[in-house]
Amino acid sequence: MKKILLPTDGTELGDYAYELAHKIAQKTKASIEVLTVVPAPAGAIFDPDGRLRNDEGEDFSDFYEEKVAVEERLERWIEDKPDIRYTNVRIGHIEEDILQYVKNNQVDLVVMGTKGAHGMNEFIRGSHTGHIVNASPVPVLCLKCDRSGMLIHDILLLSDFEEVEQLDLGILKDLLYAFDAELHLLRVNTPKHFATTRQVKRNMERFVELNGLDKVRFHIYDEESIEQGITNFSLENRVDIVAIGTHQRKGFDRLFKHSVSEDIVNHLMQPVLTFRV
Repeated sequence: MKKILLPTDGTELGDYAYELAHKIAQKTKASIEVLTVVPAPAGAIFDPDGRLRNDEGEDFSDFYEEKVAVEERLERWIEDKPDIRYTNVRIGHIEEDILQYVKNNQVDLVVMGTKGAHGMNEFIRGSHTGHIVNASPVPVLCLKCDRSGMLIHDILLLSDFEEVEQLDLGILKDLLYAFDAELHLLRVNTPKHFATTRQVKRNMERFVELNGLDKVRFHIYDEESIEQGITNFSLENRVDIVAIGTHQRKGFDRLFKHSVSEDIVNHLMQPVLTFRV
């Protein structure tokens, strides 16, 4: 892991996301870059330099004044954050600009808040996060509250483990190695999706071997729904981060449909690491 992107408006959620990104950067020697997007007017068109096109004589001065104000506020915000190497403020469309930045700047991990906005027209909301989580080509680590005091000892990986696949778990492995954390594999059994303990554990063992994992514990939890199972298991056990795949295929997509992964990101209190499989 070399580069972490922190999309923020420099307010409370940004503080929460920074503390977690900072914790990871210290352990992995990664750099942190900050991106703030001032929301453009609906239907805005940009020239090749990224400036709002003024074809109809519109007055965009308010947006440029807001951009300058955000830049000044962001400069103050990073004064005591020496591991932030670069900041970028632009006028644009939040989801599109974050995803474009990820693709164009060799970002390895995105760390961001899941809801709430201060000072601008709702910079990061659950809907923005949900879209980014489901479209990002790199893992996204989302959090809802202050985790500055969190020690990363236990990471939970959720799956149905019905299809054993080799996945790109590079960032997950980086976190496990950097924090010397233990990995927990969890299958939530529901009335509609039930599997025997013997079969699940057998598939978990194959999954561990295929993906080169160690320091792993297996768990099977019975509940009425997947979301409730994850929530209750996390409350009953010491879980620091929950990892979940998005855009799944084969056996995975029965478990991780868009609504399930987005619900987990938006409602689970623990930080959630999503990755594309």
